[in-house]
Amino acid sequence: MAKVLIIDDNEKNIELFKDFVESWGYSTILAYQGQEVIELAKKEKPDAIILDVMLPGMSGYEVCSELKDNPVTRFIPIVMVTALTDYADRVHGFNVGADNFLVKPVNYRELRAILDSLLRKKAWLETMESKEDVMRAFITAVNVLEPEYTIDLKNGKYVYYHRLLRYLRVSTEVRDHILTTAIMLDVGEAIFGENKTENESIKIISSLKLAKATVPLMKYVEQYSKGVSLAIQEDIKNLKLQQEADILVVLENFGVIMRETGEDINVALKTLKESAIAFGYSKSIVAGLEQTITDALFAESLK
Repeated sequence: MAKVLIIDDNEKNIELFKDFVESWGYSTILAYQGQEVIELAKKEKPDAIILDVMLPGMSGYEVCSELKDNPVTRFIPIVMVTALTDYADRVHGFNVGADNFLVKPVNYRELRAILDSLLRKKAWLETMESKEDVMRAFITAVNVLEPEYTIDLKNGKYVYYHRLLRYLRVSTEVRDHILTTAIMLDVGEAIFGENKTENESIKIISSLKLAKATVPLMKYVEQYSKGVSLAIQEDIKNLKLQQEADILVVLENFGVIMRETGEDINVALKTLKESAIAFGYSKSIVAGLEQTITDALFAESLK
């Protein structure tokens, strides 16, 4: 039985929603404030959410935006309900991730049709593998087949990825593009070795949807030291991936320098700054990485 999370600060409204939704064969979870919804949605993992726009404290727009930014709740369909009739209000709702909109007074036949449609679509999507599942499968394959080249997202170069991405406050989408590309670069090196060719690494994911952003980024990083082709530069520009490309170039090269310097962080950072001048790395990203390293070393000294 599908679960529907209903959020409204008006008790009469929420009871009415509850009665109708349960009469259609769905179970319900009720919430009255926006702030409690985030944790409730992560814990209960409802199949759909009916979300009132006007809530005390945290608005429905803010709730929707936060749910759609969280990988745990990102794909839960959200129907926003509002008394506002202005076109701009609905546009804002769609911009923060709402899947559909209803204007009060609610037409419950319309709500049922919307819920049925969204839940059918969600059930279909759940039969497909997510990008996260695909990445985990690649990592597991490498760790099993090439145990001397373990990919650990909590250690090694990924520590610097996580720190820098938090420091730069990049969007969820940018973070996803960057980490996916970093993983695939590692997968390519683990399978084909340091003498791999560009095309060998890319063939692994060429048939997947994630290749659209990941392939140009992989090529950008692999070509950077010798000069990125005009075609790849154009792809990066058209796909608006320059921020991801700049971050990947710095961190991938920092990872190489760390290995070459025997994990000596101070020497590695000095070498990176010299390489940044020689190869034209983004100054702001190198400075950001230096700051995160300085902050981490200071925090460690206090323990």
